[in-house]
Amino acid sequence: IYLFDEIHMLSGHSFNAFLKTLEEPPEHVKFLMATTDPQKLPVTVLSRCIQFNLRAMDNEEIVDQLEKILPDENVTFEPAAINAIARLSQGSMRDALSIVDQAISYTQSNLNEAAVRDMLGMLSHDFIYSILYAVANRKTDELFKVVEQMFERSINIESALDDLLLKLHDLGLHKVAPKLGESRPDNVDQLRELAAVMTEEEIQLYYQIGLLGKRDLKLAPTARIGLEMTLLRMIAFHPDSQSEGKTADESSAVGGKANLNTTQGAQPQPTQTAPAAAPNQSGEIQSTEDWCHFASTAPNLNGMAKQFANQVSFASREGNKIVLIAPPKASSAIMRSSNLETVEKVISEYIGQKVVLKVRQEVTEIATPDEVAAKQRKEIENSAIERIKQEEIPKMLQQEFGAIPDPKSIQLPIDNPK
Repeated sequence: IYLFDEIHMLSGHSFNAFLKTLEEPPEHVKFLMATTDPQKLPVTVLSRCIQFNLRAMDNEEIVDQLEKILPDENVTFEPAAINAIARLSQGSMRDALSIVDQAISYTQSNLNEAAVRDMLGMLSHDFIYSILYAVANRKTDELFKVVEQMFERSINIESALDDLLLKLHDLGLHKVAPKLGESRPDNVDQLRELAAVMTEEEIQLYYQIGLLGKRDLKLAPTARIGLEMTLLRMIAFHPDSQSEGKTADESSAVGGKANLNTTQGAQPQPTQTAPAAAPNQSGEIQSTEDWCHFASTAPNLNGMAKQFANQVSFASREGNKIVLIAPPKASSAIMRSSNLETVEKVISEYIGQKVVLKVRQEVTEIATPDEVAAKQRKEIENSAIERIKQEEIPKMLQQEFGAIPDPKSIQLPIDNPK
């Protein structure tokens, strides 16, 4: 049995010399030819071979193989370290083994995540989370401190953007399917905290900006400038940035631009449901409706502070003291004192007098702004479904085929009922 690796590297003369043997091979001889570029092989060779197209290996399959190989070689390892190697190998087991050989020499047979990431020029998880926290809270100063630390360690910029995109992918999965998003073994707690302060729209927007930043990296004057401008765009282009400081009606009117929603055409027009009570428009906060109005329209309320305001309930107000209720299982990232101080400052500006916030953690039936918004959206969805059912064609489809509307396919005219 003769194995030719990267057979496409043979010269034309070599192929011609080999072709005679290939046409009439001895019965006891088998030729195995491997290539990553079959288009470069002569047609005369391809026509005399049986072709097997092998797919790239999944990261999980590469990890499984490495977990079998490394103990036999008396090499200790951390799961996160071989996960990083598998990701960088991009489906090639040969590349994974080459990287492992380098890592064994670099770490002296102790593959720990920090050393492997340092060898590969990859970002550590602490850097990734620090960057995304700074972006979510629009903390430019903190962001550039992290970037400076990155460059002190000679981080590969393209690899850094890949790490950010992978983490945003994990966050996006966590939002729609938490168990799937937490399937990777590293830093699940940090993932949950970060997911609590980012909306699905923000995650998708940041991911798209990161992709475009990676594509344009080679066009930037330097790689560092390309990375910094990509991160600055993540801060500048925020789903709610154009609607801050506007009333609820104005925010709804410009919502299409603020959320980068360019979908046009006729949409189902659900009947408008009247709110339970009109919010106080004077800047005062005396009720749940007032608190919901504040959480959705107050200027300078964003990032983690906005998440805090949307996930707590209004309990009472006595003079300049406002009492809020947070759920017992509220995320530690949400309950940070810095969020409370920010909301306190914004409320004081909103109502024109100094206030003090007190937060209790307990079970309550008082709705939070997020819960009120979800309820309003559900009412609008139900109204739209009922309206669709009464139209002639859907009605005929229901009667003839038993068809029912798919709620997920209905595009509402507003993106955020709050």
